[in-house]
Amino acid sequence: MKKLLSILFIGLSISVSAQLCNYIIPPANNNPNGGVYHIYNDSTINDLDGSAYYICSGVQVIVEASAGSIYYMEDNSEIIILSQSGDVVNAKANCVIIDSTSQNIIVNKEASSTFLKPFMTSLGIVFTCEPMLFDYSLIGGTSPCNIINDISHLQNENLTLYPNPTNGNFTVDLGERYSSISTTITDLTGKAIWSSKFYERKVLNLNIEAPAGVYLLSIEFGEKRSVIRLIKE
Repeated sequence: MKKLLSILFIGLSISVSAQLCNYIIPPANNNPNGGVYHIYNDSTINDLDGSAYYICSGVQVIVEASAGSIYYMEDNSEIIILSQSGDVVNAKANCVIIDSTSQNIIVNKEASSTFLKPFMTSLGIVFTCEPMLFDYSLIGGTSPCNIINDISHLQNENLTLYPNPTNGNFTVDLGERYSSISTTITDLTGKAIWSSKFYERKVLNLNIEAPAGVYLLSIEFGEKRSVIRLIKE
């Protein structure tokens, strides 16, 4: 209980002392024992506690395990948290934050960003920042995403899924034909509810037989891998 109160106090002190929501982006320190990471492409995190992650625009991050960490989200990025405790998320405009845990989280976000915590909404502490400001002075004065990632250029930019949301039937267009494709659908707890392999396909016509909700569709094709948030109505 003392630990939880301590986490809550830290979150409140951050919001009060940073009323303009101005955060300094730290330089990357990608060491094997945890540290500071700059994420330029869709990624899955399973790291030591207490790390910091700067997420480029247009990137989706899935957090399998990383307690007590802090996340800095550029515009239009997305984070799906499957396991955490005491994390802090700072999000610019039009971001999506999904916390599927029943643990405490603190979110500082612009009003246009969406925060969902389906299992324990009472443990989501949300502050609105207008605007959210990132200070890049420690990393050259500008976002490294503009140089390395060109913001919107993702590895699998030719892949499309439609319709999404879906009533059950949906289509995935890979952009070109692949000899072998592995697909898996999981819920937000990480439980697999369906998987299959396909061969010599460009287009997959799929169906999700599950209750309405948010799911993750993982696709491996060639040397590529995509994880897409799938909404079942």
